[in-house]
Amino acid sequence: MRNLTTLSIALLMATTAPALSAVGNDKSAPYIQDAETYLKKGDMKAAIIQMKNAIVADPKNPQYRVMLGDLYLKTMNPISAEKEYNRAIKLGLPESDVIVKMSESRLLRQDYQQILDRLSVDAVKEEEKGKVYLIIGKAHQGLKHLDEALSFYTKGEEISGQSDALSVAIAQVYYLQKDLKKAEEKVDEALVLNPKNVDGLILKGDMVNLHSGPEKSQGYFEQALEYQPKNLLALFKSAAVLFDLQRSDEALERLDVVFSMAPKHPLANYLAAVIYARKNQLDKAEEYLNASGQVLDNFPGALVLRGVMNYSKANYAQAIYHLDKLIKIAPDNIVARRLLGASLLRQGEAEQAITTLMPLVEDNKADSVIYALLGSASMKLGKFEEGTAYFEKSVEKKPGENTLKTQLALSRLASGDSEAAQEGLAAILQEDPNSKQAAVFLTLISLREQKYDQAIEGADRLIKQDGKNPVGYNLKGAAYVGLKQTEKARTQFRKALDVAPTYHSASMNLARLEFKEGNDAAGLQIYKDILDADAKHAGALQAMAQYSAKNNDLEEAENYYQQAISASPDNLRTRIEFSEFLIRQKKLERAKAIAQQIITDFPDQAAGYEATGNINLMMQDTSGAVANFERMAAILGNSAGAYQLLGRSQLRNNEISAARESLLKALSLSDKKDGILVEMVSLESRDGKFEKAHDYIKEVKELNPESPLGYVVEGRLYGSQGEPAKALESFEKAAELGAKGSRFTVDIASSYIRNGQGEKGVGIMNKWLTTNRNDLMVRHVLASQYLQQENYPDAISHYEVILEQDSGNAVALNNIAWLYSQVGQGPKALGAAERAFNLYPEEASFIDTYAWILVQQGQNQKGLNLLQKAVSKAPKMAEIRYHYAFALNKAGRKSAARRELEVVVASGENFTGVKDARKLLNELSN
Repeated sequence: MRNLTTLSIALLMATTAPALSAVGNDKSAPYIQDAETYLKKGDMKAAIIQMKNAIVADPKNPQYRVMLGDLYLKTMNPISAEKEYNRAIKLGLPESDVIVKMSESRLLRQDYQQILDRLSVDAVKEEEKGKVYLIIGKAHQGLKHLDEALSFYTKGEEISGQSDALSVAIAQVYYLQKDLKKAEEKVDEALVLNPKNVDGLILKGDMVNLHSGPEKSQGYFEQALEYQPKNLLALFKSAAVLFDLQRSDEALERLDVVFSMAPKHPLANYLAAVIYARKNQLDKAEEYLNASGQVLDNFPGALVLRGVMNYSKANYAQAIYHLDKLIKIAPDNIVARRLLGASLLRQGEAEQAITTLMPLVEDNKADSVIYALLGSASMKLGKFEEGTAYFEKSVEKKPGENTLKTQLALSRLASGDSEAAQEGLAAILQEDPNSKQAAVFLTLISLREQKYDQAIEGADRLIKQDGKNPVGYNLKGAAYVGLKQTEKARTQFRKALDVAPTYHSASMNLARLEFKEGNDAAGLQIYKDILDADAKHAGALQAMAQYSAKNNDLEEAENYYQQAISASPDNLRTRIEFSEFLIRQKKLERAKAIAQQIITDFPDQAAGYEATGNINLMMQDTSGAVANFERMAAILGNSAGAYQLLGRSQLRNNEISAARESLLKALSLSDKKDGILVEMVSLESRDGKFEKAHDYIKEVKELNPESPLGYVVEGRLYGSQGEPAKALESFEKAAELGAKGSRFTVDIASSYIRNGQGEKGVGIMNKWLTTNRNDLMVRHVLASQYLQQENYPDAISHYEVILEQDSGNAVALNNIAWLYSQVGQGPKALGAAERAFNLYPEEASFIDTYAWILVQQGQNQKGLNLLQKAVSKAPKMAEIRYHYAFALNKAGRKSAARRELEVVVASGENFTGVKDARKLLNELSN
C-alpha cells in the first residue's frame, strides 16, 4: 500500500564552532584533535593543556604558538597571548600575520600608544582592515581622542560593513559625547547583530535605565554577567539596579565584589551613599556625596539623589532646583522627569508638570506613574477626556513593569499588589476626601479586580466631589456593565454625556452596550458619530476595524487598522492586533513587517520581539525566533514566561543545552511548574536522557497526585522509548483520573492500535467524534487508520468531513485524491490532487500524487514533466522514482526508464507498487 505522509517542512540549521587546524606531525595530531574537542565544549582550560602538549610534540610549529596565543586571548590573558605570538615570530612567522592579534592583547593591557605606534591599516590584509579600524579606534578612545576614535570606527564600517563590535564602539563614543539618541540607535543595531555582546548589553542597560527606569534595565546587566561574571562595569550596574528594586542587601553583595577588585571605585562609593539614603541615614548619605568633592556636582545620579532627599523632606523648591539642573544635563532621564513632574504638581504648577512629562509620552517612555501624574495634572486643568485616558493607561500597565520611586500606593499597583495599593489609596482619601487622583485609581483598580460594588462606591465618591466631572458617571456605568445591569449602565453613560457631550469614553461604552445586545446598527452609528466629531479617535477606528474583520470585510478592516495606528502610533495593542489580523489571513510577511516596525519604534518594549519571534516560528525561522526571544527575555528580566518561550524556540532550533538552561530558569521563577516540567520531559527525551525525563514526570505527579497529567506525559515518553505496553498502562491510568480531550483521545487510541487492539482504538476515536464532530485532529488520525487497514470507503468518508470544514486542507486533499484513484473515482481524484498541488506546488509528495493520477488518466507528458520535478525535490523517495520510470517507459524512453528502475529496486525500499516496479524492470531488461 502507498505511504501517505503528512506535509512537513524541515529547516536545516548549520552551526559552526571555532576550529583548530594546522599542519603538524603525527605525534601532535591527537593533541590538536583533543584541543578542538574541548574548545567546542567550551572547556578552555583543557584546550590550552592539549595545545601545550601539541607544542611539546612539535615545538617548531609556529602555527601552534599562534593557536595557543588565541586561546590565551579568549581567556583574557593578554601577557601570555603576546608571548606566544612573539615565539611564533621567532619561529619564522611574519609579524604581519599576528600584528592584529598582538594589538588585541595590547588593548587588554591598555597599552594604547604602542598600538598606535605599531599598527597600520595599510600593513594588513584586506579582510583584516575592518578589525584594525576598530582596534585603532579603541586605542584612540582609551586615550580620550573621541573624534579620532569615531573617525576610525566609521571607516571600519565603510570598509567591512556593519558589525556588532563596531556598532557598540560607535555607540560608546556617542554616549561619551552625550548624543544619547545616536548612541541608542547604534547599540540597538549591535544587539540585533549579536544579542550576546556584553559591552552592548551594558551600554543598552545604561540607556534603558535613563529613559525607562531600573527594572527594565536589569535584564541587560544580568545577561551581561551571564556571559562575563567578573565584568566590573556589569557588576556595578547590576548592584545599582538591585538597589533600585529595593534589594539593597543584594546590591551591597555585588558592591563587595567590585570593591574586592577596585576598592576606590567612585561610582561604587556613590551607590553606597544611595543605599544609606534609602536606609534613611541621610547624614551619612550626604557625607558620601560631599566626600566625592566637585566630581559629583553635575553627576546625574547625585542630582537625582539630592532631588529625592529634598522631595522626601517636602523641600519641593530645592528638589525642583536639583532636578531641573539634571534635566538640562540629561533631558532623557526618566526618573528625574518623573520626580520633577511630581514636585511641580505639589507646588500647584500643573501646566509646567505636563510640559515636563510629555516628552516621555512622545518618546514612548512613559510608565504607570507618568500617566498617573499626567492624569492628575489634566484633571486639575479640567481636561477630563485626557485625564481619563491617562489614568486608564496607568492602570492598564502590566504589573511589575516598573518599580516606582514615589507615590507608594501607585508603586504597589505597578508591582502587582492591588490590595496594598487599595489600602494606600483609601488612606489618602481619609486624609484628603477631595483627592480625585486617589478616587479615580481606587475605582479603576476595583473594576480591574471585578469588585463592582466597590467600584460603584468609588464612582459615587467622584460624583460627590464634582458633579460636573463626567469620569465618575462613566466609571459607575462600567461597574454596572460588570454587574450585567445594562439599563443602569446606559443611564450612567448618558449622564456622563449630558455633563460633557464630547466625552467620547462614555460614547464608546454606549456603543459596546449596543453591540452586546445585538444592536449592531446603533453601535456602528455611535462609532461613526465619534469619528464625525474626531476623525482620528483611535478607539473608534480600532472598534470599526474589529467589526469589519468580524464581518469578513477584510479590506475595510485593514483600512481602519491603518488609520487607528496612524492616529495613535504609540498604541502597541493596536499594532499587535493588526499583525494578528494579517496572520489569520496567512499574510505572514506583512505581519512580520508590522512586528519588526514595533521593534524599530519601541526597542525597549518586549511586545515587538515576542510578536516577531512567534511569526519567525510560523515561518520556520527558528534561529530568528531565538534571537528575538533572547531580547524579549533580556527586557522582561526574571520572567518565567519569557524564558519558557525562549527555551521552546531554542529546542526547536536544536540548541539542547541552551534550551535546558532557559527552561530551568523558567522553572525556578514560575509558580505554576507543571507545564514547564512537561517541557523538560520533552527536552530530556529528545536528548536521549530518559531517566532524567522520568524524574521530571515523578515531580509532575507529586505536584498533584489526582491529576492525570503525569500519567499522560509518562505514556508518551514510554511510547517514544518503544515500550507500547507500559505506554498503554499509563494512558489507562490517566483515563481513570479523568484525562480527556482531542490529543489524549489520539494518544490512547494510537496506543491500543500499537498494542494490537486496533478495533478498540478505532472505537475510542469514533466515540469521541460522536460528540466532537469538528475535531479535525482525531478525524485525521482515524481516517489514516482506516487507510492503513485498506478500509477505503470509511477513510474517504472521514476525509470528506474534514474537507467540508476545511476545504483548503492540503493533506486531506492529497490523501483523498489517492483514495479516489483506488476506488475508480477518476474525476474526483484528479480534482482533489490538483487542488492540493496548487496549494503546495513545491511539495514532492503532492506533486507526485497529482502527476501519477495524470499519467493514469492518459495525460502522460504533463505527468512526466511534474514527476521529473518531484524526483529532483525528493531523489531518495523510491515510489516517486518508480512513477517517473513508468511515465518514461510510457513515453517510449525505455533506457531512461530502466536506469530509474534499477535505482528503485536497488534501494530495497518497500512501497505500494514495488512488485510492479520489479516486473517492469524485468520486462525492460529482456
